[in-house]
Amino acid sequence: MRLLDALRAFLGLVIGAFLYVPLSLIPIVGPIASGYAQGMIMRTSPGRAFLLVVLSGMLGFFLSLYIISTVFAYEFGSLFSWIALWMFFAWNLMQTGFNGIGCVFASLASGSKQIHPRTRQEKGNSELDIDIETFIICPSCGISNPDGSVSCASCARSLQR
Repeated sequence: MRLLDALRAFLGLVIGAFLYVPLSLIPIVGPIASGYAQGMIMRTSPGRAFLLVVLSGMLGFFLSLYIISTVFAYEFGSLFSWIALWMFFAWNLMQTGFNGIGCVFASLASGSKQIHPRTRQEKGNSELDIDIETFIICPSCGISNPDGSVSCASCARSLQR
């Protein structure tokens, strides 16, 4: 099971980096869609998914820089090019955050088991086993008392059932 989780994380990281490059050009919606796709591939807890997608966004940023510098033969030498580079970096930093938000949405939508650790499913039973604690509300003062109490813990009035 651990190997499968590591493989999902690696595939999500690589696929996400390649999805990030074109989709980061679409403001807000593109990175959220890219992050959502990565989250559906990884199927892990929201916190771990967010960190992996931010890492994927950084990998996508460096891939974008490589494409800009080699394919378009762009050289970073003048003051204008450094300002453009910093603007590109700030844009990608913001987009990486949206990428992480999309992945958290996917992680929540996929029903990751790490989200609800207190619920468990019994074998052969399709309903969840959840411990529910009940209370009796005092009609006089409104304080909640544990179920089975005879009198209110706050005002000592008798609790009727």
